This record gives sequence, C-alpha cells and structure tokens, in this order.
Amino acid sequence: MTYIIKSEKDISFYYYSSGKILSRKRNSEGLSPETTIARDVRSDFTLSLSDSGEAYIFCRDNMGNVLTIKNDGNGYTGRTILENKSGRDNNALYFDARTNGSSMDLIYNVPTGGKGNNDIYFQSLGKEKSAPVLMDSVFALRNDIYRVCTVGGIRVVSYFRNKQRLSLCYREVMEQSIGPLNTVFSSGGAFTDYSVFGSKDGMYFSAVLTNVFSSRLLFRKRTAAGFSDAVPAAEMNMINSPLIFSHNNRINIFFRSGSRAYITSENGRPTAFSGKICEKLARACYADISDGSEIKASEALVNADKPWDIQIYPEISESYTSFISDRKPRRKEYSDYNFMDFFTERGSDN
Repeated sequence: MTYIIKSEKDISFYYYSSGKILSRKRNSEGLSPETTIARDVRSDFTLSLSDSGEAYIFCRDNMGNVLTIKNDGNGYTGRTILENKSGRDNNALYFDARTNGSSMDLIYNVPTGGKGNNDIYFQSLGKEKSAPVLMDSVFALRNDIYRVCTVGGIRVVSYFRNKQRLSLCYREVMEQSIGPLNTVFSSGGAFTDYSVFGSKDGMYFSAVLTNVFSSRLLFRKRTAAGFSDAVPAAEMNMINSPLIFSHNNRINIFFRSGSRAYITSENGRPTAFSGKICEKLARACYADISDGSEIKASEALVNADKPWDIQIYPEISESYTSFISDRKPRRKEYSDYNFMDFFTERGSDN
C-alpha cells in the first residue's frame, strides 16, 4: 500500500519496493529523489499520523519482528516493539495507530488460519495499558484485510465479514470506545473491490459486485439522517478500481469498466472520464492536512509501477500540485514525474 500525505507545501509519498520502504516529495521544485526509510523489511508496512502530524511507520523485518519508525528531526529511526518468537511468519500484519503524547491506541490484525481469515483487535498502550479487545473476524480480499479512515477524532474501520453472506461492514472507534457493527452491503455473490470516504458530513461507500455476466457498482452513504438506500451507480462488464472522493463538495465515484475509465456523481449517470489514466492502477491511503483543498478523499489511486504518480486528482484540479515558491521548477531534474509541471501538458506519460 502506498501512503500519501498532502500539506500546504508538498505531497509526500511512502511506498515499498525491493525490500525497502521509500519516500519522495512533490513540491514547487518538482519531485525529490528517493529517500530510503528502512531496508530489509517486508511489504506489509503501514503509516499513521499522530495528533501532532508526525508520521509513524509500522513494519516487519525479514525475521518477522515488528518495528516502529519515525522521523526524529535528524532522519528516520526505528526500534523493535515486538519480537517474533514463532519463526518465519509470512502472514501479513497491519497496524493503525492513534498517537497522542506517550499514549498509543492500536488497531491490528491477527491471521487465524485459512486463506483470508483474520481477527481485528484494538489495544491501548502507554500509561493506561489494556488487554487486546477483539473487534471482529474478517475476510480479506486479495490481502486487503481492513481499511481505516479518520473523521475528526473518530476512526472508521471497514472490512468484509463472511458469515453465510459476504458483507462490507464498519465500526467506529473513538478513543477506547468501540462502536456497534454497521453493515453497508451484503450479498451471496462475489465482492471484488470497494472504496470508502469519510468527511464531517458523512461516510460514503462503494463496492463492486461481480458475477459471470456483469458487474454492479453499488453506492451507499451514512449521514446524520442515517443510512441511505443502497443503489446501483453503474452496471457494466468488468468494473474495477472504484474510488470515492469529493470535489468542490460534490461526491464523485471513479471506476473502470475493463480498461475504459468513467466517473459518476451521487444520483448521476456514468460518463466517460476524459482525463488520461495509466493502465496499471494501485490503491493508496490518502490524508490531506492542508486547508481549503478542492479535493477531499480518504483514498487515492496511483500508478502501480510509479507509486509517486497519483492519478485522477491532478487531472480534475489543475491546482492540485501547485505550490507557492519564488523559484520556478527545475523541470529537467524531475522529468521522471509523470504529470508535467504546472500542467502545461495535462495527463500522464503512459
């Protein structure tokens, strides 16, 4: 998973490649060179922002020991917080941390045997330690075990459960209080992907339900008025890569049907997406800590071969990657960035 943090001054990208966690920044001068954050680690790393805006990275070394890494101002430093005493464990472990001062509240998964089966736990560490609390048993799609988006002080944890019917569900976690289970979509058919977006106005969900003949893109929202009905946003062949986001306070759903891209709005009809999108997309976690952004989202899509190349958002908003600077960007030094600086030519290279 790639993690993207957008601030007033830059966009930071954190991603994994060939045993390393790497980072790049996009600012007014272009795209920075790669910075190596950790070496000889596994691909199942996660990143969380503290209440003060610091990035905390959780990862595992090749022996399966869990490390936490943060930037102390002089570079990235890490320490082992959990030793693996069971030998080489190849199951993926993901952590989401809420950090405030010396306290840390963790959400994490524990594989339970059987392909895709995991338990999700909540545990509070620090001065007030607590025993792990089982939140739910989940079913992973393509190793996508759970996702967390933060709305104000509330973490929303979404995942699939497989209890006779496959269901997309979520719980709200506020401090150490775990809310009731909410079911968004449920079907005896095959869900293949989903997207989630949280804002102060509500929670928004889309999911792809696929059978032998076609795919349906479902949409549902949860606001102060409660749950809306689940409605089909599209019905086409081979729907994939759904993405919910808000642009100028309007809810949009991007998706693909095969290799063709479409976009629709809440209660709208799908129309062909005119922007240029790369062929191989990967999902990213997205956090915007800037003020006044036209685009608000909990997730993003990136070029799978170039995880620093964010898709869709720069195509929609020409100001998305514009940062104030007295210097003009040095285009030649950063020519490997797919989108042209300041969009004199729009679209990605491939």
